[in-house]
Amino acid sequence: MNRKIVEAANIAINNLLPTKSRSLYDIAYNRFKKWCAEKNVQLYSENVFLSYFSENAKNYKSSI
Repeated sequence: MNRKIVEAANIAINNLLPTKSRSLYDIAYNRFKKWCAEKNVQLYSENVFLSYFSENAKNYKSSI
């Protein structure tokens, strides 16, 4: 792949999240990756996300 395209894509990816939110996003994403490793999930799908969020819903309550 063209090096300039890869560099432009990396810059765009790094600027998608505001700096203030990035650390919270990274924490949440790392939790998800750890959960996937524990469950031996190799491919992400809608069912994987539903299962992950369903499990987490048991531990967290709505703020309403």
